[in-house]
Amino acid sequence: DPCTVALDDWMLTCNTMPVAALSLPWGRNPDRWMAGFDRALVLAPALMVASPGMHIAPLGMGGRRKQVGDLFTDRKVAPALRAGWPVVVDRANNTVLWVCGLAQSHHARITDATQHLWVAQWAPSAGR
Repeated sequence: DPCTVALDDWMLTCNTMPVAALSLPWGRNPDRWMAGFDRALVLAPALMVASPGMHIAPLGMGGRRKQVGDLFTDRKVAPALRAGWPVVVDRANNTVLWVCGLAQSHHARITDATQHLWVAQWAPSAGR
């Protein structure tokens, strides 16, 4: 299920791969603009921009949710950037999977039971 979605001058690319293809443990991913999820739990991914009232259950919070607006405040994202900030959601269950570059969701996280990954990367488009 490869995909490419553009938003402004940026592009989201995604691919599915077996866990065995990883060259290092996923928890050590040094690239904040790349996120990985359990493919079996990502049903209908979509790229959108942040909107008021969105919530995410960030990794490390045991499934507890916080407002995306509070995440922006915690990460010191300038208010002028927030309305256009990219967010990957799962439309099948209205779950925020990734606030690009800032936080991955506890939902669809990679565990020892994960067999295939859904990997998404956010980067400037080639023309930028």
